[in-house]
Amino acid sequence: WDQQNGWLTSAHECTWYGIRCELKSSNAVVVYINLRNNNLHGTLAPELSNLKDLKHLELVDNFIEGTIPDSLFSQWTQLETLYL
Repeated sequence: WDQQNGWLTSAHECTWYGIRCELKSSNAVVVYINLRNNNLHGTLAPELSNLKDLKHLELVDNFIEGTIPDSLFSQWTQLETLYL
């Protein structure tokens, strides 16, 4: 995992590397994740389904494997772009 500025710290997730947020009802929500070519390994965590406002997910050129959990697609009703 190459670029991980802010991740796994007490910093707000909207300040983490590769994350963009928008305001929704006075709250910042994650709408964009771009961790392209970041040496990520493993599978997509089902917890990603908690990001109900996600519009863009880009994980190209990493080492992601396995199947996409069904829970992701049922929750990502705002998703416009998916690059795996």
